[in-house]
Amino acid sequence: MAPQLKKPVDSNHASYGTRMRMVKTSVVLLLASLLFVPAVYAQSINAYVSVDSVRVGDRFMLTLVAAHSVEQEPLFPGPQDGEEIFGDLTVLELAGSGTAERIDNNVSVQVDSLVYEVTTFALDTAYVPSMPVYFAANGDTTFFASRPIELPVISMVTADAANIRDITPILEFPRNIWPWIIGLLLAAVLIGGLVFYLSRRGPLQEEVVIRAPVPQLPAYEEALKKLRGLEKNANLNDVVKIKPYYVELTDILRYYLSRRLNINAMESTSKELMDDVNQLAHQSNLPNEAAYLLRRILHVSDLVKFADMHPRPEVGTQALVETRKVLDVVESSFKPQSDPAPAVETVYEENVEPAHNE
Repeated sequence: MAPQLKKPVDSNHASYGTRMRMVKTSVVLLLASLLFVPAVYAQSINAYVSVDSVRVGDRFMLTLVAAHSVEQEPLFPGPQDGEEIFGDLTVLELAGSGTAERIDNNVSVQVDSLVYEVTTFALDTAYVPSMPVYFAANGDTTFFASRPIELPVISMVTADAANIRDITPILEFPRNIWPWIIGLLLAAVLIGGLVFYLSRRGPLQEEVVIRAPVPQLPAYEEALKKLRGLEKNANLNDVVKIKPYYVELTDILRYYLSRRLNINAMESTSKELMDDVNQLAHQSNLPNEAAYLLRRILHVSDLVKFADMHPRPEVGTQALVETRKVLDVVESSFKPQSDPAPAVETVYEENVEPAHNE
């Protein structure tokens, strides 16, 4: 969906309609020129600014162009909610976007662009950092970044400003000490009154209240209770509630693993958590099935949290089922070992697409 454009109020610049026509024309010309530039890599990210130099507070355009295969879907950086900062640039609004296709060496290449209307308040040089663009395809997410840009900032002081006088220093007056004297007298009266009151009342007896400690549920029972609450209140058909659902699901699983396996699962990244679980699987009775299911759950959750993916409702339901399975498998490793049962080979579908962008 194209971004909702808001008309800026600025009497010192061109009208909103004129600027939007300039942006659309720039996007079309830029994409048309890129169609005839040979592609060097499978993905390429380039950033362009619409001016060679800028004054403090001036508005100008920052264009981000991503060339990639048609199977990939790019995810450009913000702004998502309100104002966003790109280095020394402040993003005011999304000004436009464009998409085109070209053929390089019999390979179809798609070129997407996004135009930001920005301003800067840097005094010397406005620094535009590397702008990351994420690419999602077949359940995998990668990202590439553009080269940084340094934009000169022109001074707003005119040549005839040499005769301007500096601000006159503030005139100092002698301080009045009477407020201090009155304040000290009032403080002495209050302290004397408090001492007299305490001396007449006698020694204070501190009341000690002993509270019984609240028993904590075992890690397994606590996790199952939270999963039942999450399943009861889940609404995976609502796009707004998908991300909070996956955040809470992984938090329940991470907190259980922290208590049961004595690892720092809450503060670890997905890769660090998988390394700890794989190490435990090799050194203890923890089955490899727990590590496999955990990797699937974290993979889908990371796509939702960091790549703004919207999985189908059945994918979220399956993730909750697999979370319960992880709890059962980990709990089974703490039970006394009995006679080994006949081995049953479990077959998992590796090519299940966990998520799609709606």
